Amino acid sequence: MTLTFPLHCIGPFQTVRVDPGVPGDFEELNPIVSAAGIRLPVILPDRLTFDSRLGKGTSFEVNREVFDPPSNRSPYYVAVKHVIPAPEAPLEDQVKHRRRRNDSMTRELRALTNLGLVNSSVILPILGYGWDNSPFGRRPYIVVDYSEHGTLTEYLRRVRSTTAERRELALDVAVGLKVLHDNHIAHGDLKPSNVLVFDAEDLNRPQMAKLADFGEPQSLKTTSSSLLSTP
Repeated sequence: MTLTFPLHCIGPFQTVRVDPGVPGDFEELNPIVSAAGIRLPVILPDRLTFDSRLGKGTSFEVNREVFDPPSNRSPYYVAVKHVIPAPEAPLEDQVKHRRRRNDSMTRELRALTNLGLVNSSVILPILGYGWDNSPFGRRPYIVVDYSEHGTLTEYLRRVRSTTAERRELALDVAVGLKVLHDNHIAHGDLKPSNVLVFDAEDLNRPQMAKLADFGEPQSLKTTSSSLLSTP
């Protein structure tokens, strides 16, 4: 099977050979590819090198990895969110797990590639996406900016920030929520561990916060029950 993608590591709109893999496996990735669209580049796994584990849940793990760009830029750290397979589960449960995790990543991609979000300074930017191969099927992943300061939870535990600095971080979160809601998106899982802290571009303040981890975003247009989720 051959497909045409905008490849970050090869060049725009190159043809890539995709091996058949697990029957039906690539078809399950179709919603992810569709959600990414033509603007978001594919970052192939051979451009990423594992460095350390940042976090792990039941369905996803986040690693710090070294990205080796194809240009003359030096390699740099990125955060890569991988899905976790369920190798010990019965085949039927594996298929359900794979579809559930892919649905979650599809929703996250749709949120992060929303034109109303991509240029916001308080929303974590997405750099690309891709998938690697395993005996249990293809594992999709998304690549985002790496935060040296970590999550808001980690930052507040480690740094003795002033009341004014905390107020600025809280305002960043509030502005991020407004950006989401203006684009009819509810985050779905907002908490300090899903907010990342970065050095601020504004010299009048040291750090700024960005909303991250859009694994459960909800459309405010679909049903009124969406409004009952986490803001």
